[in-house]
Amino acid sequence: MPFSDPNREAGIERKLGWLFAVGGCIILLDQTVFAIPEENQWSTWWNVGAWAVVTSFVLLAVLGLVLPLGVLRALWIATPLLFIMLQFLWPLGARGEDAGAVPWIWTLEPPVVVLLLLSMKPVPVLVSSLAISLIPALASLLFLGGVSDAVQREIPVQLGSILYVAIFIGVHARLRTLHDREQAARRQREREAMAAALATEHSRFSRIVHDEVLSVLAAAIQTEGTPPAVLRVAAADALAALDAHAETPSSPEDFHVPTRAAADGLIARLRGVDTQFSRDLSVAPGMFPSPVAEALELAAAEALRNSVRHAGGGANRRVSGRIEPGYALVSVEDDGVGFENLAGGGRLGIRESIHRRMTEVGGGATVHSSPGAGTTVTLTWKA
Repeated sequence: MPFSDPNREAGIERKLGWLFAVGGCIILLDQTVFAIPEENQWSTWWNVGAWAVVTSFVLLAVLGLVLPLGVLRALWIATPLLFIMLQFLWPLGARGEDAGAVPWIWTLEPPVVVLLLLSMKPVPVLVSSLAISLIPALASLLFLGGVSDAVQREIPVQLGSILYVAIFIGVHARLRTLHDREQAARRQREREAMAAALATEHSRFSRIVHDEVLSVLAAAIQTEGTPPAVLRVAAADALAALDAHAETPSSPEDFHVPTRAAADGLIARLRGVDTQFSRDLSVAPGMFPSPVAEALELAAAEALRNSVRHAGGGANRRVSGRIEPGYALVSVEDDGVGFENLAGGGRLGIRESIHRRMTEVGGGATVHSSPGAGTTVTLTWKA
């Protein structure tokens, strides 16, 4: 299982980039707009580059949540690079010896540096913030031979951008932490869901083995000589049940069958256990969820199988009830020897193959029995 989700990572990058751009637009309206009138003191080529930086922030703020991620990443890299280049070339773009002593886009330095968080680690970004604040002074030394008073006054102000950067580094770290926690929680939920699915499958397989295989083995133990035809048929049915379990999806919740088909399947399943029971099963037309139909079949078959095994040779058995869309009630009764109805579900067949089967589909099962008074197993389900 992967430990990171590329789509979620991209989503965090996109939101951070948009947030940084919105911060840039706030500074643009709060500070840079007042320096724009100074653009006539700069060469056209320099102004074009400066307006490109401004436009980039506006574009990222307006369309940052919808632009393709590749376009965004290009702008996140190109905007700081263009800004750094303009800061370094400001002496060449200024008109006159004293004109434009302070580049008018210098106020955008904090949000420009913050964009580097999308392609660099926090510590290098902090170092870059300090270095970028000193670029105009370095350029002044290289191209003019000295640092003007205006640049010297502005440097301490721009060095304060490190606080702005630190704030957004905290935001960045917080979002990453939340993302990592969300990923860990999602992986935990997936592990729990997988464990629950495996437990359900194991329980289902155990019931099939109990209902189909063990009953055949028990009959085989009691048979002397060549197995009778009925035992061979039962063995074939057990193998078919195991094959069906291996090949059929275990969660067909969306499947439905006609109520008549559900009733016919129930009777056919019970006839495979005992051909002598009487029946009084009514059916209302409509559709019925197949998982519930399967649970009714298997739980009723286990109840009838228990009766055949334990009720005594002279016992009479009867299956009655009703199946309709959204509701089912099926009773399996006998007038046999009965048993002490213990709390907690008693034997494995009652606990697993009857009670749990019905509860797993939202239904229920009750067992009423006492010594000498027969046994009644009632299965119910309601949508």
